[in-house]
Amino acid sequence: MVFPSAPNGVRDRLPTLDEVLLRKTRPPVDLFCFYIFLQREGNEDSLDFWLDVHQHENLCRAYFKDIRKSGRSLREEWPQYWNQALSSGSSYDQAAGITAKDRASYHSDPENHQHSFPSSSEKQQQQQQQQQPSSTSEYYDEKKRERRDTEAGVRGLDAPLRRLDGGRASPVEGVFPSGVQSQQQGGAGAGAGGAGDRRSGGAWAGLGGIGGKRRSGGAAPMVIPRSSAITRGELLLSAERIYARYLLQGGEKEIYLPPSLRINSFPLPAQLSHTDSTSLQTDAQSLASVPDMFLNQKAYVHTCLVQDAFPRFLRAKAFGNLTPATAFVRMLLGLLVLWGGLVAALCFVFLDIKPRSLRLTLLVPFYLSSHLLLSSLYALDPLLVLLFNKSETTPLRHLPLQEVYVRKLLRKRSLGLELAILVLMAVGLLIWYWIPGHRL
Repeated sequence: MVFPSAPNGVRDRLPTLDEVLLRKTRPPVDLFCFYIFLQREGNEDSLDFWLDVHQHENLCRAYFKDIRKSGRSLREEWPQYWNQALSSGSSYDQAAGITAKDRASYHSDPENHQHSFPSSSEKQQQQQQQQQPSSTSEYYDEKKRERRDTEAGVRGLDAPLRRLDGGRASPVEGVFPSGVQSQQQGGAGAGAGGAGDRRSGGAWAGLGGIGGKRRSGGAAPMVIPRSSAITRGELLLSAERIYARYLLQGGEKEIYLPPSLRINSFPLPAQLSHTDSTSLQTDAQSLASVPDMFLNQKAYVHTCLVQDAFPRFLRAKAFGNLTPATAFVRMLLGLLVLWGGLVAALCFVFLDIKPRSLRLTLLVPFYLSSHLLLSSLYALDPLLVLLFNKSETTPLRHLPLQEVYVRKLLRKRSLGLELAILVLMAVGLLIWYWIPGHRL
């Protein structure tokens, strides 16, 4: 569904989840604020998963584009994926150069496509596996080390990836530089950019951290340069990282999925240790599922965010500008100030303090208590919006209101709330001002 926008390109509505995820919005309804909101609720793992899968998809699109730019054919370079995409469908048709004519040709004569000869890279792959065999126990020892230490585990995958990619190893530094690795280990997802961000530093690159336990060593660039084309081994490494982090039982950031969408085991590691041609063909066929491996899981997480977390995020940030912790503290302070104001008012009445004009000093506690209590009730500080144009992200940390439509909404609500505060203050002041004094 396409939502209309104002002629100058400014939205005259609240943003959608897709606009937030693709970084098309500004504070306080941008991706940064959405992540902090989910982190406060302990539900940021779902957003991390979506962003990491989005980065994985960008990596796959970049791989397909590299093949096309080099003048090679995807059908010859990766026949197993080509046949699977034609038979079962794929989300990379445009990037992979798959047309409706190709799909129609496949369905009219599928046998002709199934019997494809191995490409030159697959022949090199077979020779490399024969030259450098590896035992199953050695591989699983490496996997155990990977779970203890992510970077050590990535280096341990170098040998099996070399066999899968025609003898070319994928250096870790070329896939994820140190600055990006630190942000990924911190839980911040990546890939909110377009397909051109082949080595995107993640959703938080350039943000310099969020001020808490996830702050990294520094800001990373959105587009990270690379010296070589993306390989299939890197696609496998990216998919296996996502599986180990989010889908493996007991993983670092395991997310909930219904039984029909769970991936009980990663499809490749058990076959990586074999060296015969049949196993190589099985490995290649299993590798063909890597680009679309998390498509349904990503759609499910997106649906959950749309139906649950995102509406609450909009209510919190588009109609208020205070965090729950700040609102609670304001409620306590408001009750304390109100108690002090009532004590002072009773003293004026029952001690019959003269002159009566001294009762006007009750203006201060009545206004402060009204302001604190109503701002706590609506999670909205009208003075913070009207005077400073700010919204609170975490306690005592603020961002400017840059989303035009949200700024208009908050200003209208702030004016109404400030008027209610003044009316409540005036009513209380008038009541206590005209009550006759009587000394006890």
